Amino acid sequence: MSLKQVIDYLDELGPILRAGIEALDKSDREVERLRKREKIGSQMANLCFNLKQRSDHVLSGREVAILKGLQESWDALAAPPEGGE
Repeated sequence: MSLKQVIDYLDELGPILRAGIEALDKSDREVERLRKREKIGSQMANLCFNLKQRSDHVLSGREVAILKGLQESWDALAAPPEGGE
């Protein structure tokens, strides 16, 4: 294989490799988003479980704020990522 053929071959591979790297990067971002969502879901489940143990308990302002913050975080991570994908 001549040097020119090698260069031409590498030129052909460039876009394919870039597309592969972009796909891996997108996948890494999605995995991180799902990990964050799992963590928030666990926090919500724990808080709800603890509140269920005290059925006569009236929620405090702090508890309401925590639930609201977790819900907003959950909703933000449930939205499609920027770029529409």
